[in-house]
Amino acid sequence: QTAQTTEFSDLNSLLSFPVNVKVDLASSKLEKSFFVKSENLISRQLDVRLSYMVEGNCCISDTVVSFDVKEAFSHSSKYMAINFDALDEVFTSDVFRIENKITSQSPWPMVIHSAHLKLVENVKREGVWCYKSKREGLVRDENDQDWGYDAEPKCSLSGVTLNENEWAVDVASVTAAHPSDAGSLGTLLLTWSRAGEEGSVKATVSPLNLPEVRVLECLLSMDVDVPGHGVLRQFYPVKYVLSNHSSRLLVLQLSVDPSENFLFAGPKECEVHLQPNSSKEFEYNMFPLFCGEMKLPKVQLKSADNSVPHLDLIVSRALPESVFIFPQSRHITEPEEPIKSSGATPKDIQTV
Repeated sequence: QTAQTTEFSDLNSLLSFPVNVKVDLASSKLEKSFFVKSENLISRQLDVRLSYMVEGNCCISDTVVSFDVKEAFSHSSKYMAINFDALDEVFTSDVFRIENKITSQSPWPMVIHSAHLKLVENVKREGVWCYKSKREGLVRDENDQDWGYDAEPKCSLSGVTLNENEWAVDVASVTAAHPSDAGSLGTLLLTWSRAGEEGSVKATVSPLNLPEVRVLECLLSMDVDVPGHGVLRQFYPVKYVLSNHSSRLLVLQLSVDPSENFLFAGPKECEVHLQPNSSKEFEYNMFPLFCGEMKLPKVQLKSADNSVPHLDLIVSRALPESVFIFPQSRHITEPEEPIKSSGATPKDIQTV
């Protein structure tokens, strides 16, 4: 009833309702499928009207198709420290993590074709060492030829297919160059669609904003180098690295509190003078007294002139919550087989 009509092949593109489709009924039955995109979550109705001619008379058949609109997925994001503790604020020159979690709520399988983390100019994503060989196993040496450095790692959500209530997580390590007020650090661009034959389902691009966070200036940073585990009553080396990111001298008081879980050898209290843009290392030999998950001795930093803010927060982020201490191994020897003496019978030999 309108001048402009649309072919069924054109329904693969995005059109606005109402849509008039020209139907050529070459046989007794015609079946066509197309997808509808909704901009909100309210229930919708499609009014389908079929107009046809019979012996010169115009006939009209009306049908109403009702359906509910459901959210395809939910997105959650948070900022974490290196030890995966949640962060409400982040520091400059300090590596932290951004976790993006996608949970499928679609009754049909959902395909994530691509995912890209677009960060603001002030924030840069850190590269990663990755194992690029197809051989199974793990190479521990970074200098091995099977390892490679990826300066621009891809988002791990790309190419993932999720069924209902399944979820996928991507974690990116980033750093902020300059302090800033509370604001979003970027956007996750997600290209997705419901599962189907390639080309038959049109993909949708969803920009997902990261949560707002405040970036604080970091004059001092602390790194802790600890082994993955320790052994009971064997030395457990721990190294603390203090770095001055400012352009002036920092005078600090470093102290290590006594612990019921460890004996340690190293400076218990000392005054630290950090030159501008320099670092100092402090090594300790810990001696674990118990097995299991143990907390390391508490480290405290104090500024001589109170010129370095957030010292307690800097220390708590750097220290691991706990380390695992294994018991000492026990060497068990198998009993030796008894030697048959001459003239002895099997009944005379006993095994203990």
